[in-house]
Amino acid sequence: FNGRHKHRSVIVAANKKHHYVPRFYLRRFASDGRSLSLFNLGQGRAITGAHLKNQCYRDYMYGKDGKQENNLSQIEGVLAELLKRVLATEYLPPPWSSDHESLCVLTLLQNARTAYAADAMDEFSDKMWKQVLQKDPRFKPELLTKVRIVNTDPANFAVVTMLRLYHLIMDLDYRLLVAREGSEFITSDNPVVMYNQLMEFEKTGSKTGLACKGLQIFFPLSPQLL
Repeated sequence: FNGRHKHRSVIVAANKKHHYVPRFYLRRFASDGRSLSLFNLGQGRAITGAHLKNQCYRDYMYGKDGKQENNLSQIEGVLAELLKRVLATEYLPPPWSSDHESLCVLTLLQNARTAYAADAMDEFSDKMWKQVLQKDPRFKPELLTKVRIVNTDPANFAVVTMLRLYHLIMDLDYRLLVAREGSEFITSDNPVVMYNQLMEFEKTGSKTGLACKGLQIFFPLSPQLL
């Protein structure tokens, strides 16, 4: 190198497996604490003894520097303790308490950090920008069909956006549902389900925004509790 050049180094985190559904959560659905029984929808087959550490991850999903993955790990530590208390006592924290706030953060964080959420963010960006650009004469329709417009960092963008809005669900009533004897709750790689029974009659537009009247959020915490 001469004086006109500067050496640049890139630090890559050693842990490339970024779990978008935390292992502390999935462990609640593992009878032996290490493996899961699952059904692969894409392949249409049941799998027994699937190792927990190999489920629900993407390589470097939250960036190669490891910073966001480390931040999420620290948050997970606090939320894991909350989940442990809820499961042990089968009692939810009182409204507007710090644990109630953490429960809302846990729910929306899990909703936002999945591979599904990242892919949905990219799909939304692609469709939105193509709708905008097709009105610009500089972009020919045949050109837009050959490209896909996505976020450079969809997973982190989805997480940051949702964590800014968790207060919008703190006014919702909440209940702990217990599975009947002989039945169990199941979970998935996208475990938080949003629904709106009140607005079933409305056929257009989103009905599961965080400020929508009638919003319902379902989050299985274990095979026994939801």
